Parts: sequence; structure tokens; C-alpha cells
Amino acid sequence: MQKQSPIVSMLIKGSYLLVLRDTLINVYDLISFIKVQDIAIGKEEYPKHIFESAEKIIVLLDLPPQKSEHLSKLVCLEEIPADKKIQALLSEYKLTEARRAFARSMQADDPQYAEKKGRFNVEVGWTLFMAFRFGEAEEWLASANYDPFEFAALIPGRVQKEGVELKSIKDVVKEKYGDEEAKCNQAIEAVMKLLELKRQVLAEEYKVHRSAGKVLTFLHPSNGLNETFKDNRVSFIETITMLDTLLVKSYIKNGHLKQLKNFFDSIDTFYCDYERFESYLKRHLKDDKSETCYLASICFYEKKEKYTEALDLCIKLLQSENTKATEITCKIMVRILTTKLFDASLIFKYVEKLLERHPKKGIQVLLDNDYIKRNISTNEILDHLSKLPGENKICLLYTSDAAD
Repeated sequence: MQKQSPIVSMLIKGSYLLVLRDTLINVYDLISFIKVQDIAIGKEEYPKHIFESAEKIIVLLDLPPQKSEHLSKLVCLEEIPADKKIQALLSEYKLTEARRAFARSMQADDPQYAEKKGRFNVEVGWTLFMAFRFGEAEEWLASANYDPFEFAALIPGRVQKEGVELKSIKDVVKEKYGDEEAKCNQAIEAVMKLLELKRQVLAEEYKVHRSAGKVLTFLHPSNGLNETFKDNRVSFIETITMLDTLLVKSYIKNGHLKQLKNFFDSIDTFYCDYERFESYLKRHLKDDKSETCYLASICFYEKKEKYTEALDLCIKLLQSENTKATEITCKIMVRILTTKLFDASLIFKYVEKLLERHPKKGIQVLLDNDYIKRNISTNEILDHLSKLPGENKICLLYTSDAAD
């Protein structure tokens, strides 16, 4: 055990114990009983006493005598403001100490406690995110009112501010790691998770408040990359439109078929500028022709209740060799054909195409569509099926499933 220098004097100030020794001052946190700081004393300075006067901490030190004169000096110690202390601790990633410093700065009955706690969470989350500790950052930000625009701007080229050149995560990666694409992609994936989370939270809030024009205010880190977002005043509809548009465009760009499907399955409404987004999808379908782009277009039209447009694209995607893509497409076709169409000729038109590739799915539509069951007899359905290629097999399948 290391020997410590003798104690000269002690003082309790708030939640701190200050221990004056002959070479330094130890500062202890009385809540956690942990030493939080050592303050050095000059080599030729001799501590005599530590005391409080007019809310200030005073240290009395003796100095070496000059020409037989006895000299002393008073040193005033001042507590660092809580926000600066927290920032200093966060810059060193001392999260536990930062949390304690925040707790000490708060009063239990502070009416602004929730907002201050949220701001603290954003500070910690942002600090961890910029340190590429994404899992920890998400835990801190999960319940925090962070600005989705600020995080969306981290994805290069996804958010624009007129007259402002925004910094992105690519700039951070270049500064820390050089041109390391893997790090950049990892960070973008983490941003996407946060934006998906924010989208869910906003949608739930909208179900309660039903105010599309409500102006939203967000909390921002003190050391954000783009100061311009600190004055952000945007409506719910502007925010969720940005999120929906950005997320789907990113899924398309990165070929994230599963994430795209899960996203559309999880939402009731897809918010976007209809004409601009449709134009974007059509341009990409000309050049891209990927399964993800087709599926995005199908889901877009389904959410906008443009069912024939969605089904026309489904027919094209059924030709794909991607098993997952065709499986998702079949489910969408069955859903639309059984619950959204009430025109027999249209239903049979698309069922025929479905029967060519997936007979059981086509038969499922004919058996489950309430309109068909109420308005078209079994004999009429069999008559129609008998005119299709492979009619014997299809008719047999229909009668067998109908009997079940």
C-alpha cells in the first residue's frame, strides 16, 4: 500500500470532501466515496489550512521567507461548472464519472430534469457514436430526443441545407482512419438503425397526437458536426417524410431487400412527395433493375393504393431467380388480390400470371378472395381455369384445395 503524505486540514463542500496534504489536495466524491481529482501544490509552498469563505474554497499556503519576511498566499479554488466537467469527462470516455457529475448537478425536484437528462443522454450518445462505439451509442440514444436530421446528414449526400456545406461521417473517418471504406459503411449502417428507431418513435407519437403540422424540437450535442441543425424547427410531416424517403433510397442503394420488406411491413403510411419519389423510382428501374428497386416500387404503389401498378411490377419480379424476392412478391400479390381488388376480370388477369409460377398461391387467391366467393361459382372458376396451360393439373389442385 502506497504511503500518503500527512493530512494538514480537511473541508466538506457540498458533496465533496477536500483533503489538504503537504504536497497536494485530494478531492473525494462523498456519494460514491471515490477520489475524483488531485490538485498539486507547488514545491516551495507549504499548506496550512483549507476553509470556506463566501461560498469560495480558500487554501492558505506559506511561502519561503524573503529577507526575514514571512510570506503567505491565499489560493481560491472554484468548482468547474457541471456542463464543462461533464464534457471534459466525456472527451476521455469516462462515462461513469460523467454520469455521477450529472447526478450531482441535479436537484430531485428540478422541473427541467427530464429535458436535462435527455440532453445528457444525447451528449453521451453522440460522443460514443463519434468514437465508433455504435452499440453503446444506440443504448444511450434509444430514448433520447435526438435530431434525426443531424444524424441523417452523416450519410454523404443524403441531406442538403441551402448555402451550407455539411460534414458527413466520411469526413470523420478520413480524419481518424484515412480512406477506410469499411469504417464508413459501418458508421452508415449504425446511422440507419438510429433513423429507423426515430421513425418508429415519431409514428407512435403521431398515433397519439394526430398533428402532422406540429413543430418538433430536438436536442443537440454541444460538439455536433454541423451547427446549422441547432436551430432546426421542422414539422412532423417534414421529419417523417425525410426519414421514409432517405431510408428507402438507402435500402435500394445498398441492395437491402430484407430491411426494405421489414420496413414497409412495419409502417401504416409511407410519407413522401409522391410525384418526386415515383419519378425517382422510375429512373432507377430503367438503370438498376435490381430486385430491391422493384420491391421498393411495388411496396410504394401498394402503400399509395395503386394496386394495378404494384401488381404489374410483381409480375416482372416473379421472373427473378432470387428465391427470397419471388417469395416476398408472392405474398404481396396474394395480399392485394385477396383483400384489395373487387373486379373479377382484374383478379383473374393477375391470378393467371401467379398460377404460371406458383400454382398453389394462385389457387389460394381464388379460395380466399371474398368477392370471388360471393360472386363467382365454382363451375365458372373451373371453366376459366380449364382454358389455361396445364389446365388439368390446375383444376385438380383447385378442387382438391377447395375440398380441404
